[in-house]
Amino acid sequence: LNKMYKFQNKDFLISSGFLLFLTIASLVFSLFLTQGHFTYALDDPYIHMSTVKHFVDHGIWSVDGETYASASSSPLWVIVLSPFYLLLGAKVFIYIPFFLNIVFQILSLRLVFKIIKNYTRQELHYLFGITIVLFASFLALSFGGMEHSLQIFLVILFIDAFLSYSNNPNLLKAKINLLIIVPFVAFVRYEDLALVVIVALVVLFYFKNWKLSLGMVFSSFTFIVLFGLWCKIVLNLGFVPSSIMAKSVIGDTGGLMFFIKTAIKKFFSNFLQPHIIGLFILNIFILIKSFLLKNKQIFLLSTIFILTLFAHLAFASIGWLYRYEAYLMVFGMINILIYLYSVYDVNVKWAYILLLFFFLIYGKRIIGSLYSPIFGSKNIYEQQIQMADFLHQKCNTCSIGANDIGAITYFTNIHLLDLVGLGNYEVIKHKKNGTYTNEVINSLLRNKNVSLVIVYDTWFENTTLNNYTKIGEWKILNNIVCGGNTVSFYSRNDQIEENYLKLKDYSDNSLSKNVVVKLLDKTK
Repeated sequence: LNKMYKFQNKDFLISSGFLLFLTIASLVFSLFLTQGHFTYALDDPYIHMSTVKHFVDHGIWSVDGETYASASSSPLWVIVLSPFYLLLGAKVFIYIPFFLNIVFQILSLRLVFKIIKNYTRQELHYLFGITIVLFASFLALSFGGMEHSLQIFLVILFIDAFLSYSNNPNLLKAKINLLIIVPFVAFVRYEDLALVVIVALVVLFYFKNWKLSLGMVFSSFTFIVLFGLWCKIVLNLGFVPSSIMAKSVIGDTGGLMFFIKTAIKKFFSNFLQPHIIGLFILNIFILIKSFLLKNKQIFLLSTIFILTLFAHLAFASIGWLYRYEAYLMVFGMINILIYLYSVYDVNVKWAYILLLFFFLIYGKRIIGSLYSPIFGSKNIYEQQIQMADFLHQKCNTCSIGANDIGAITYFTNIHLLDLVGLGNYEVIKHKKNGTYTNEVINSLLRNKNVSLVIVYDTWFENTTLNNYTKIGEWKILNNIVCGGNTVSFYSRNDQIEENYLKLKDYSDNSLSKNVVVKLLDKTK
């Protein structure tokens, strides 16, 4: 037993070592591209960090410290981050989401090794651990700086708890573990409710335990309902976070048929991706084989995975730095590994074959997940971080209209009008009601006394800013992750000269040399 334990530790350590080496090497390369500035590969983590900053410093759930806003898609992630900001301060805190992602990835690997050992009585080879690291795009999740690694950890913890229950349905400890874990699983990402409900249905119809099934459903909504009521009653916001409303049909007025048509369209759009199709086919094969072999646990796990995959494809998103479906990639891999180790006497040759298979089928995705976070951080540094630095130097307390709100609120003290709506619930309400017109946008700009608007023109092609004039553009090259390669600056007409000179001075003396500048002198 001692030898087996040491071997397991060795394989786990090699897998974790590979993850750490890959992450550190990529970080060094990223720092070289960003002139030594640590930068995430998305603007979104800075939204969470801004919410944390203002929640800790001012006790307000907001991205700018002034307007209540539920801009985070994961309230649990904000809560997890908050103590670190309180203890370490803003300068050190910037590294914490990156660090925590690595920690949760290592914990997730440890859990996978534990599950294979517990349910197959075989040791997981380190090559399988490396396959998970690459296939689930762990590197991209770290540079993404968001809650997805925590989501993976909680989902694997939930899978482990379900396997314990399915192995011994009468064990009280197993039932309690399920009830304790489910509210955290749902609160880290709201789409995880689908996974929880599907497991609850399996508990109801397969294990005939309606009490536990109902208890899981109610328990899963605990934190969501409490947070939603707080937002609705105390903060006068929506029950669901604005970030979720902005990217879904929640709150739309199209009716049931619109909802169904949107779900069907989204399902097929999401499904027709090589990594999704491949994982689906593999798990369908495992489902059929486990049924024929009468292997209850693998059959149930495959059923849960396939139904969860379908629900995610119909109602959630995939992609955007490989993060949205990452938990499904790990879940699907766990199913494959449990099947292999349960049915076969797996040796090193199996590991090489599976690793080669994934590289042949998903090589483009794997390489992209290694390339995108590094060069994505360069994009964010040259666009969002430069915008934030410009505002910090020239307009630190101005009223700003924008569509990317993370970095510019974390590194400054601006007053924000989020023209997309994550940081301003009033905008979301207008969008959902179909009343987000030119007149409304200009009215919001007036009411907020916005002096400068920084947006992607492509996002507002049908919008006319009545009292604003374009004074310049910044364009980045080789864009991978940003919503557009060019940001436009619009000054309120009574401040054109002042804002133009600020933009020109920063562009000439402080802006990254890789950014292409176009200034429009409207002062003459």
